[in-house]
Amino acid sequence: MEEAEKLSKAGEMYVGAIVTPSKTLYASEWGCPEGGEDTIVFFGLLNPKFLSDEDRDMFRTMLSGEQAPPKLSGYDKWEKAVIAVATAVAKRLDQNNCVSKF
Repeated sequence: MEEAEKLSKAGEMYVGAIVTPSKTLYASEWGCPEGGEDTIVFFGLLNPKFLSDEDRDMFRTMLSGEQAPPKLSGYDKWEKAVIAVATAVAKRLDQNNCVSKF
């Protein structure tokens, strides 16, 4: 979580996370080791408590399905922070790829 601490100290959003060991399976002719490749699944957590009041209200409205507001500035900041932390974790584990989905 060193990267998360750095972002927080730089005034960016702190990223909490759930990190789970996993196995990724793909075709053996593409180089998949027997039993799969050791990987991790990284879930970034967003706590609306740490958004501005305006962003928090927009986020709640979006989740309720009442309307689809434009992307939230706080949410965008969180997405970028999650990618930064996940990429740092991938580098630390000598991974060449980092896939994200929001």
